Amino acid sequence: MLTDLIEAHLAATAEFRITDEGHINEEGIWDRKEEAELAVMRCPCRTIEDVRAKARWALADDVVQDSIRNCHIDQERILMIFLRSLLGEAPVDKSNNGEN
Repeated sequence: MLTDLIEAHLAATAEFRITDEGHINEEGIWDRKEEAELAVMRCPCRTIEDVRAKARWALADDVVQDSIRNCHIDQERILMIFLRSLLGEAPVDKSNNGEN
């Protein structure tokens, strides 16, 4: 599963990089790239191979590294989502104001 998500992110990133900047938003390319990145970030690692694959994915992409360092989603740092996923933990459900 993680490998498929990483491949989807790489494909979305490649599409983003070759698209004329003026057409990125109107075609939803930016959103697809961001959704694919977040899907990889959230996917819990099940094996040490998953951990290695996710770490290699993050190390190979400066934009992913920037997201890990600086971005938030639902008032939570992406870094925390990423680290929990490396431990094999599912994302925290914030739908009840963080009470879960």
